[in-house]
Amino acid sequence: MSFPVYDWQFWAVTGVFVAAMVWVFRGALPGSAKRRKKRGHRATLTLGGRAVGKE
Repeated sequence: MSFPVYDWQFWAVTGVFVAAMVWVFRGALPGSAKRRKKRGHRATLTLGGRAVGKE
């Protein structure tokens, strides 16, 4: 059995498969360290409307 390399559907499915694998393994690809999540904002702990620990 040989691959149907002259069929457009073979190349369409192959392209979708490669794109899906890139999407799944994007964290392991080189250059992924540049895309870091933004740091979250700190929240103030309050009890009864008063800040705790800041007195």
